[in-house]
Amino acid sequence: MKISHIAGAAAFMVTGFVSAAGAATTYDFTGGANPAGPFSLGCQATGLLNVDCEVTYNAEGLGVKGIPDLQPGEIDNWPKSQETLWVNFDYDVRLVDVTLRMFDYNDDFELFINGSMDSSYGPGISDNPYTISPDINFVNSFGIRASSSSIVDGLILKDNFTLASFKVAPVPVPAAGFLLIGAMAALGAVGRRRKAG
Repeated sequence: MKISHIAGAAAFMVTGFVSAAGAATTYDFTGGANPAGPFSLGCQATGLLNVDCEVTYNAEGLGVKGIPDLQPGEIDNWPKSQETLWVNFDYDVRLVDVTLRMFDYNDDFELFINGSMDSSYGPGISDNPYTISPDINFVNSFGIRASSSSIVDGLILKDNFTLASFKVAPVPVPAAGFLLIGAMAALGAVGRRRKAG
């Protein structure tokens, strides 16, 4: 095989890796159907009254039904509880963004990545979808928790929303991977040339 053929094959492989690394997939949950993908869903409900929970699916997206719960189709913090929706991936991904539905001016939420709280958003946040920092790679799980209720002008304002969708991308291949592929192609070319000569 000529060196030009090996170089061409290596370039084709590198191009394939680059295009695959950039492909992002959005998982939309607004149809009410049981979601499918390379992930599993879970929930957690903590508070005075909640003893258990289950993930719910409706036209607005995914919610958490704390047991008991007055609004089982939403991730909320009523009555006096905090509901968390967990997404656990089958392999590491780069979480690109998260979109919520039914999210209004008084809602706030906490975002957990790989089991640790990443940040707290709201109230009054208008960015939707919420873009995740591109520096956060190797995500194997994330969670969204309704933060807390507050009293404003005598009204109890509680957090309640659904997870409408999220977008993930493959973890980028480091530049060292491309160098390794190129070096292996060059070594193969040199070895073949020596064998032929």
